This record gives sequence, C-alpha cells and structure tokens, in this order.
Amino acid sequence: MDGPPRRHRSSTTTARPSPGNEQSAVLRSLIERLAENPPVTGDADPTAYIQKECDDLRQIRQLLIDSSDVTQTKDSFRRARGFETLLRIFRFLPSFENEQVSGADEQTETFELLRAILNVLSEALYEHWTNRRYFAKKVDGGGWKALEQALSNTGVGRCSKGENPAQDTAQEKFFSILFAFALGEDTLGRIFGNSRRSLAQAVNGGGEENGKHSGTSGEHDSHTLNLCLDLGDGDLANLGKSLGTHIVGDEVLRNPEIVPLIIHFWTSLRGDNATSFNASNVLSASVIVALQRVVEASAYNKVALQSTGVLSRILRCLFEDDLRVFEKTLISQLANVLAELGLDSLEDGYCLYRKASSSDDAADFLLRTTKASREPPHIQFDLSLHGHASVELPSLGGSFPPSSASSAGYTFMAWIRVDTFDSNSHTTIFGAFDSSETCFVLAYIEKDTRHFILQTSVTSAKPSVRFKSTVFQQGQWYHIALVHRRAKATSSSRAALYIDGEFTEQVRCHFPGNPPLSNSNSGSFASVSSASRRTTSVQAFLGTPQNLASRIGKNVIFSRWSLATVHLVQVVLSDELIAVYYRLGPRYNGNFQDVLGSFMTYRASAELSYRNDFLPSGRDDKSDIMTAIHEKARALLPESRVLLNISPFAAFDAMFQTNVHELQLVKLLSKRATKNLQHLTRSGGNSIAVNAAVPALNHALVQDHGIAALKGEPLLIVPQSLDDMVWRIGGYAAVSLKLVELAQTKESVLRAVEILFESMRTNWRNSEAMEKENGYGVLAVLLRDKMGFGSYITLPGHVRTATIQGGTDEREKLAADLLRLILQFCGYDEQKVEDSIIINPLGYRVLLVDCDTWRRAPVQVQKLYYAQFVHLIEGSRFHAFNIKRLNRARIVKRFLEAMKGETFSREIFPHFLRAFRAATKGTLLKKFATTVTNRWVLHLLAESNPRVVVLGTKIIARLVVVHGPEYNKHFADKTGGFIALKYRLKTWWNEPALWIICFAVLLGYDVAAIDLDRKFDHFSLFETFLKDHPLKIAFPIVLPVITAMLDTGLRAVVKNNEVLGDAERSEPRANSQQHAHAQSDLSNHMRPKHTRQRSMSMESGLESH
Repeated sequence: MDGPPRRHRSSTTTARPSPGNEQSAVLRSLIERLAENPPVTGDADPTAYIQKECDDLRQIRQLLIDSSDVTQTKDSFRRARGFETLLRIFRFLPSFENEQVSGADEQTETFELLRAILNVLSEALYEHWTNRRYFAKKVDGGGWKALEQALSNTGVGRCSKGENPAQDTAQEKFFSILFAFALGEDTLGRIFGNSRRSLAQAVNGGGEENGKHSGTSGEHDSHTLNLCLDLGDGDLANLGKSLGTHIVGDEVLRNPEIVPLIIHFWTSLRGDNATSFNASNVLSASVIVALQRVVEASAYNKVALQSTGVLSRILRCLFEDDLRVFEKTLISQLANVLAELGLDSLEDGYCLYRKASSSDDAADFLLRTTKASREPPHIQFDLSLHGHASVELPSLGGSFPPSSASSAGYTFMAWIRVDTFDSNSHTTIFGAFDSSETCFVLAYIEKDTRHFILQTSVTSAKPSVRFKSTVFQQGQWYHIALVHRRAKATSSSRAALYIDGEFTEQVRCHFPGNPPLSNSNSGSFASVSSASRRTTSVQAFLGTPQNLASRIGKNVIFSRWSLATVHLVQVVLSDELIAVYYRLGPRYNGNFQDVLGSFMTYRASAELSYRNDFLPSGRDDKSDIMTAIHEKARALLPESRVLLNISPFAAFDAMFQTNVHELQLVKLLSKRATKNLQHLTRSGGNSIAVNAAVPALNHALVQDHGIAALKGEPLLIVPQSLDDMVWRIGGYAAVSLKLVELAQTKESVLRAVEILFESMRTNWRNSEAMEKENGYGVLAVLLRDKMGFGSYITLPGHVRTATIQGGTDEREKLAADLLRLILQFCGYDEQKVEDSIIINPLGYRVLLVDCDTWRRAPVQVQKLYYAQFVHLIEGSRFHAFNIKRLNRARIVKRFLEAMKGETFSREIFPHFLRAFRAATKGTLLKKFATTVTNRWVLHLLAESNPRVVVLGTKIIARLVVVHGPEYNKHFADKTGGFIALKYRLKTWWNEPALWIICFAVLLGYDVAAIDLDRKFDHFSLFETFLKDHPLKIAFPIVLPVITAMLDTGLRAVVKNNEVLGDAERSEPRANSQQHAHAQSDLSNHMRPKHTRQRSMSMESGLESH
C-alpha cells in the first residue's frame, strides 16, 4: 500500500516548454479527444459514449503510472488542461434525479465512468505538489468546490422519498467510490455494499443460506430488512467488524480533500432525509465508522483530514441538525477524534462557545475539546513509512563542542515522547558530526533496555556510555537534559542526565573532539592568521537519517517517536536552571531570554518556589531560579550561546500542515529570503524547519545554519488548542465568565466553571488575563449568586445573576461540588492530602479565604471547607510552604473577623476552632520572632523566678526548632544568644525541665509537644526522645549549653560531697540531733532555691499575658 504523498520537484507553468516526447503527445491527444466529445443529448443511447470515455480515461491513467518520467508526464497533464477536462466530464454525467439513469446497465456504466474519472484525478495528484496546488486554487476557482458542485448535480448523493431498493445500492456504490478515491485504493470500490451484507448475515445468524447474499449484486439484500430502524450498540459493533475486514489499519489518506464532500453528501442520509429502507441506516453508519477507523489508523491521516476543514461541517451536523441516536453517537466520536488537534478556525471556536451557552451537548464537547487539544505541537518521526525520518541541519553555525576558553561544556535538552518502540531498532534522538567524524555525538534510546545511550567517538576504546537509571516508557512525554562537562586537570570528563528537571545519573564519558581546521594548507603563512583558522562545519540531525537507517522501505522498521522542542547550548547549565526550563513545559518554544516566570503555569511556579525554599541559607533571593523567573533570563544564558532550537512553530510544510500562512509571511521578508523560502518549500521536495537559534527570520533563511530540512516525511502536528483560541475570540476572562453567568442549572454551572479552570490550567496567558482583569473576584460574585447566598454588590442598577433552577437540594449539591472543584484547581487533593499544595495563591485567597460564601453553606460543605485548612497545614508534606502562602492570604485575620461578626452552630464550631488553631500554630510564633527582639527574651533568663526562666527558655527553644537555620544564624551571630544561654542556664542545672528543653533543641523536637512535668529519669527521657524516632542531632550548636550545665552541676555535687565529709570527720561524737541538723543544711544547699511551679504550653502562656 502506498505511503503518504511525497513531493516531487516539478516545474511551474512557465518554467520550460512542454516536452515533445511520445508519451506526452499521446496524453495530449487523449485529453483533447475527451474535451471535444459532445455530451449525450435527447434519446441517444449514452452507453457507447460512456464506454468510449472510460477507455480513454483508463489509457490516461496508465500513462501517468507507467511513464518513465512521472513528474514530467503529470506536468504535461496539467498543461494540456487535463483537470479542466475531467471537471467537464463530471458536469455532463447523467442525472439520477431526472431519471436519465433508469436501467441497471446505465447505472453500472455511469458508475464506471465516475470511477475512471476519479482514478485519473488521483494519479494526477499523487506525489505531485504543484498539480495538487493548481487543482485546489486555479481550476475553475477551486477544483474541489467545482467537483462538489458537479457531483451534486448528478443527484446520486441524495435519497429520493420513493421506496426503490436499487436506489440504496446506487448510494452505496457512490460512497464506496468516493471512499476508495480518498484512500487511493480502487479495491475498496464496493466496501459499503459488502459491509451491509456482512452485517445482515451477523444479525440474522449467518449460515450457508445467507452466504449467497454476500456477493456484489446490485439488488437490495432482503436480510437488511430485519435490521431495526435505529441501530443499537450490538449492530454498530458488528458493523465495525465487517468494515474491519476492508480497513486493516495501515491505510493512508491520499486525497483527504474529498472527505468534506463525503460529509456533505452524507447529510442526505441522516435524520429526516433518510428513506424508510434500513439500508440507508446502515450506509449512514458505515460511512462515519469507516472514516473514524481511517483517522485513527495514523497521526498522518488525522492531520491530513483536519487540515481540510471537515470538522466545521461535522460540528454543524452535530449541533444544528436533528440526528438519530446512532448517528449522533458516531458523528460525535468522529468529531472528538478530530478535535484533538483543535478547531479549524476562530469562527468555529466562536460558534462553539455561543452554542455551549445554551446547549448541554455543545458544552460537553467544548469541555472535552479543551482538555484534548492541549497536546503540545510536535514533529513525529514515523520510520514505518520509509525506514528513516529526520530533521537535518547542514551546519550548527557556532563552535561545537565549545572551546575550553569559552565554556566548560555543552547542554542538550529536548522534549520527547516515544509512541512506539521497535525491539529490533534503536530510537535515534540526536546526532552531530563533522566530515572527518573527529567531532561525533550520537544520542539514542537502546532497543532492548530502553536506556539512554550517549556515544561521543567512533575511535575511542569506550565510545559510548549507558545511563541505567531511567527506563523510557511508551506514550509519555519526557524532558531530557544532557549536561556534558569537559575534563579538568583534577577530574575527567563527565556527562550528567536529567529527566523531567531532576538529576538522575552521572557517568564518565569521553568529551567530543574538536573538528579539524577547514584550511588544508596548514604550512602556509595564511593558515597562521586567525581569519583562516576555521574549523570544519559540524552537521546536526534529529531522528534517523537515511545513511544511518538499518533498513530502507515501508513497514520494515516500526519505531515512531515525537519531538516537541530541542535546544543545544554552549553552556553547562545548573541544576536550578534545568528545573526552570523543564517547568516551562513542551509548549514553550523560545530561547530563554525573557522573564520566564511569565510563561509558567500556577503549578510550575509553585513547584519552583517550593524548590527555591530549600536552597542553602542566604542564596534563595540570588539563585538561578529567582533570577530566571523574576528577571531577564538572558543573563544566565545569552542568546549567542544557543546553537540549535527546532520546534514545529517555526516549520513550513509544502503540503497542508503548515503552521504559518505563506502569503502573510512573504510580506515581512526580504527578496532574497522570500526567494529561498519559495524554492525550499515548493521545489525542494521537503518541508523545512527554521533554526530559531538565529534570532531574525530574514537571516535564518539565507544562512546554512538557519534552515533544517525534514527528510523521510516527518509529520508536523500543530494542534490549535482551544485554550489559546478562547483568548483570541474575545478575551479569555470575558468569554469564560460569560459562560458561567449564562448557566442556569447545577450541571451547566459546574461544567462552565470546569471549562474556565481547564482553559487556565496549562495556559500562562489565560492565567495572567484572569488576574489582571479581576476574574477571580467576578467569579466569586457569580458563584455566590448561583448558590442563592445573595450578592456582594449593592450598587444601584446592579442586576443580580439568577440563582440556578431547582430547589434547596440542588443548591446544596452545587455548593459541595463547586467547593471540591475550586479546591482541586487550587492544588488540594482530597484523596491524597499529603500531596496537597497551594498552587494558586490568588485564586485561593479570593475564592476561599476572603469569600464568606462557604461559611454559609450546608454543614457538610462547611466541614470540608474547614478540614482542608487543617490538611494543608498539618497533613501535607508541603505544610511549611502552605503556611507561608496562607499567611500572605491573611488567613488568621479572616478567621478573627469571622469570630467577631458571624455565628456558628454547635456542630460547626469545633471544626472552625480546629482550623483556627492550625492556622495560628506557626503564625503567632513567626510574628513573635519578627517583632520581639532576642535580647528581651534573653533578659528573662536573668530573673530569679525559675518559672520565668523555664518559660523564657521554652520560647527560645520553639523559635530555634521551628524557624530553623535562618533564625539560628541571626540568633547566634547578631545577639550571641547561645553564649548567653550557656552562662545563664548553667546556674539552673538543677531544674529538670531545662534539661528536657535543651535535649529537645539538640534533637530537633518542638517542646510544645513535650510534657515537661514528667518524672525526670532515664525511662522518661527514652520515652520522650528515642521510642518512636531514630536518634538524630538537629542543632549541635546547643551542645555547649548542655555541657556548661553538666559541668556546673558536677562541680556543685563534688563540692557538696566534700563539705559533707569534712563535717562528719570534725564532729564524730556529735549527737544525732546535731548530725541531722547538718544533713538538713547540706540538703537545703543542693535543693533549688525556688520552688518550681507547673509549666504550661507557649500558647496558654501567651494567652494569659
């Protein structure tokens, strides 16, 4: 079976005179004879006329196939006005509506003529881009439109209301011929008649008796009459099986432009236009099922069909016409598949949003399309077509590998997805080499282990290394970053692999050699000059070039993978910068020169902020992460150091799938650049991709390192995502919020809010628009009105949004579902609370914190509302990050305002109180640390009251443990806090609570969770610090305080023992009363001078003051 059309180099109409060879002369004579044949009129028998034209058309087709110079022969066909002649024959086909085709023989001959015309047209267009462009744009104002009109005039595509069994058979033949033309497969000319008979046999049980009806007779099959009028799931399943015997999954759309015509004629079969005969039902279903199977066969078919604009016609049928149940199901499935690449035009997007405001079906389709069309634009390398597929750049432009004086190495980054692995072939990703292969780099995924392999030499004893840490899976997008450092005097060359922004493995790897000098006369004086010392250019490629393919041909290699973007830079990037570039996502296609934080989604920004919090103290504000997301990132990676940047956004396809309108682009280019672009796209035979590392397009089109050729037919897939389209339709916030406002039912409100969130989830532009236009505030007001809680706005003239239809139960259900939807959007995971992280602080604050709507909701909704605060602060592994963002949202102030001005039920108040305590857990302590100086706390240790000393030490211990190294550094260096603790606490060595506090600081325990009134012995210490947790020294800086207390205590005990011994020796004969009195004095000397009161927690202490 033929592959997708390859473009031949062909001459234009005025490029050279028509060839005078024998084949061209015969071709011209046949075309002239067809053009001169008069149409059949009156009562003349058309059979002989049709047979003669069929013979001539078959000869023309054979000439186009067998010609020794196919391109030249097809050029001759165009110059001889062959396309115009074919349309002329179409226009004079007999009419089925006017009963010009009355008998079975006339019908057969007419369809043979139709098949012959389309076969010639298919061969004239096949693999010839100039002919295809000429027919589409210059033949009668548009060849496909003229063809549609000519076929409509025959009337064969429209059903009559009469009950003529042969009429259905004629329609089956008609659609079968059009479908065979779409695939370029003449053997499918009877596909729909055969599938109907197969379905009838399946429904009626099959058997030998039914087998005789499986032929291709033109008579109506009686078994079809046993089918139900509205096909069920079982009938559709059987229909899919019967079509599966004809459509096996490797078909290629050779002429996708005919599909809009098929859909146009299909509308005569569906709904009220169908006859009462069930064969029309079967044919209507068969056409859509067959198209869906072809579209799902390959990405090429999907892209080719979507480029024809057929989705616009399908949507009009889906939402504007009355369809039967099975027709609506099938056409909706086909629309869903095509909508994965987005909509055809802004007009379609506008109509869809307008329809979604009043139609549940349209709104459901809008939501599905918004989610499905977010796939990043990419280039697919399908080796099953030819055995090779590549993007080849003749020169990198700059030095590679970079010189030791300018850089410590290089970095290669790419977003890839392996769609299909071939167990017998490696998946080649990237390569670079010079003509001598002194400089050689090859990166690929190994066929059996699926490990990443880097080869940097063809002569070294160990030319390649394997990264074993990652096993690549099919169908998953990966961000690969390979950082290769050259050897130093003290270390060897090493290559580090990063997957999805995280370091995975580092291995020793030979650094690529420098390419040799291009000047061969190295002994001359000229070779000494710097101007002549140029190295040999280094070529680069992506995918598998033809000279590296293990086998050439169709379906000999089945490897297929996709590339979103790729960058090669002359810089060793840091871990932090790689993490930033990964979180830009596969839809980013720039050179990393702008303020990159503007291009990030909420989740990406939150993850980077969280990562930045764990940098060493003192660097968090000066890290590469903060520089890249808040300042111009060109300071970290100058644009001059970018050697390669390939993405589908800057690619030109000579066929249909171009992402840039050529006529509009030409106006912006210089004459030389325009000439090169037209030469490359029209007569070069390949699609091209601009190396975006060259900043100006005019420069890229005239330089060797500015243009890469797509060879082996890599497929450009550029989805027109709906989240981008809504921004262009009328502004994201206005359009999306209007959809929420117009929703009248619980389901429509939830769907509208989900559409709004999904359009913003992965689109930085929409997120920015929502913030700048106060979209969250408007949304909060709309939702409050929808739930019936009243409006914030009391200004004159304000029209309140209508509450949803239904009673109180509906509004309560809406509140619960909306809360879950908003929490999920803001980062809360109800199923895995430990992974919950506030990714959208503004949306969280406006929709949840500042809004009192949820405190008026039903009991169960309020319980969830308060529980999520507790989970974010106490149950999440990102609790410190969440607390930081909640504090910025002034959560404690909002809670205090609620306590002052609102009432709580007995059932709800415990939940509110728990959330309030969780919110204040770290807030008051942090406020204390920033407003109260450390010297004031240290002054408490000079008091004579042991209770004051214990509480003061407890405050310091909580500050040290909770705030960590940042606070400790300030406490130790600026105020000498630990030195003051050492000298103040050593005199209180006999206070057990102080020992527990000091050990808690040493081991990193928060003293607020420790009972200081427990008995002070070995068992209690073990229970407190070692029973449930392994021993770990957290803050060794407190160890001198402990040793000072221990030293003071030991000295006091030794001294007291000495005093006691001297007293016993000096008064051996003292009476027992005197001896007891001496014992009492010594005991009083060792006893604390102040009785210790019961200690309390910090919170209760602060409350009492």
